[in-house]
Amino acid sequence: MQSNEGSVVQRAAIIAIAARCYSDSETLVWLKENVRQGNDWGIRLGATEAIIKHYREDSETFLILKQRSQRDEDWGVRRIAIDAISKYFSSEPGVFELLCDVIRNDSFTRNVSLSWEDNPRKFALQGLLTHYPNHPTTLELLNDKAVNDQDEQLREWAQQQLEPREKQKGVDSFG
Repeated sequence: MQSNEGSVVQRAAIIAIAARCYSDSETLVWLKENVRQGNDWGIRLGATEAIIKHYREDSETFLILKQRSQRDEDWGVRRIAIDAISKYFSSEPGVFELLCDVIRNDSFTRNVSLSWEDNPRKFALQGLLTHYPNHPTTLELLNDKAVNDQDEQLREWAQQQLEPREKQKGVDSFG
């Protein structure tokens, strides 16, 4: 548990430093370094969160988030990157494909004793449902996750997302 507590402290420290020093030009350089080379999930998560909060307009932010969403070993870092891409960069070229890739290939496996963990595939699917709700691939992936995802919580959530669509389909066919 000490390692996890240390990670939480490191995350908080990075966020606090960035909040206090975000106008210093070296802060962004330091944060980027920690995102790319931090050897602890807390460091990478805190640096990613600080970049999202203070440096969204930086020309490299989208690329950094894209890399973290696909390559970071920690599900929390991948999740925060995917969520930020969906919220702030949905009009960037390739976002639809990126979200589909995450839904199909993210390696998240839930620790059964930690039901609070956030599945990055769910956040990518939420992004598709928000920004591309009528795209055929969105419905295809939603149906697939409702039946085939290894994460029971994601399967249940996807099934809940399908219910209103099924009701609407029934109304449309009789209307």
